[in-house]
Amino acid sequence: MFKFPKIIKNFVKNFKIRNKLLFLSAIVLVGFVLSTVMGIYMLNEVKVGSKLYAKIKADKDSLEKIALLGSDLNHYRAEMALLIDETNKDKMEQIKALLMKLKAEIENNFFDILNLLNSEEKKISIRDAQSTWSDFQTTVEDTLIPAVHKGKRLQARVGWKRSFSGEAPYRHRPLH
Repeated sequence: MFKFPKIIKNFVKNFKIRNKLLFLSAIVLVGFVLSTVMGIYMLNEVKVGSKLYAKIKADKDSLEKIALLGSDLNHYRAEMALLIDETNKDKMEQIKALLMKLKAEIENNFFDILNLLNSEEKKISIRDAQSTWSDFQTTVEDTLIPAVHKGKRLQARVGWKRSFSGEAPYRHRPLH
């Protein structure tokens, strides 16, 4: 249990009841004022428009963009798989148009995410993912799509499987 030093005991002991109550009231008032000041400070720190709020909002926005990016990447992957198996020229052109649109969205999402992030460590991770996307895109445009147009679907499927085997960079794995 906490023991008051003798000086404080003697100081308070010599007070009359009235002074003891005034002293106790002063301590409570000082605690109340300190608590109010701390509360106001904390409200100003976390209120809408504060620096902390802006940081939290940027982190939330970047997480949303990353989720959208993942969705777009999966959509691109699914459409590319459809393109490889498609034999109808008109549908192939529709799929290619959608792939081009998705490619633009993905690249914009990478750009937006990099602008939202404050941490250099996180930016490096996103740049690494962007580099992998670029290598993958090079493989798709230089190898897989030409193979599909030439009717070499088996070759395109093999290249497609290779692109997801985890062996990067993709552009250094030509199809033969």
